[in-house]
Amino acid sequence: HSFGGRLAFEWAAANPGEVDRLVLLDPVIVIPPAAGLWAAENARAERRYASFEDAVDRRYEESQLQRAPRALVEGELRHHLVEEADGWRYRYTQAAVVAAYGEMASPPPPFAAVRLPTLLVLGERSYLPYDHLLEAHTDALGDLLEVVTVPGGHTVLWDALDETAAAVTGFLTRS
Repeated sequence: HSFGGRLAFEWAAANPGEVDRLVLLDPVIVIPPAAGLWAAENARAERRYASFEDAVDRRYEESQLQRAPRALVEGELRHHLVEEADGWRYRYTQAAVVAAYGEMASPPPPFAAVRLPTLLVLGERSYLPYDHLLEAHTDALGDLLEVVTVPGGHTVLWDALDETAAAVTGFLTRS
């Protein structure tokens, strides 16, 4: 998912034969450098929340979550937030996020370098469009690329869990 899709894509390109299939969930294969700079600048400030509930509410706003069940978001955030004396914060460092945006703005390997069965699950209202890459990806992979669009936004696992799970299960169980 997201930057993890870029990492999986890079791994498959760098290690031919080690990956049999690739599942990309609303991946960020590459973003325009100006967008990467804007996102990195916005990621520099640490996000703190007065309460766990406030953090969950903000996650809905920040990620433009459309359909995600609150219990699912709460369960996920319990793994990613830590409580401190002055509130709740994410357990990652901002420097790592800034570095990741730099990677996302750098040129990826060509799609032809990863010629293997690939499932691409896209959120129909994702704030990270894939339109600028879809033609090149389709041209490079042809019938090896399966594209599924699910309701919701970028976080397809939260916004469209059932649809995303069905697409992934179907892809992985086909011979």
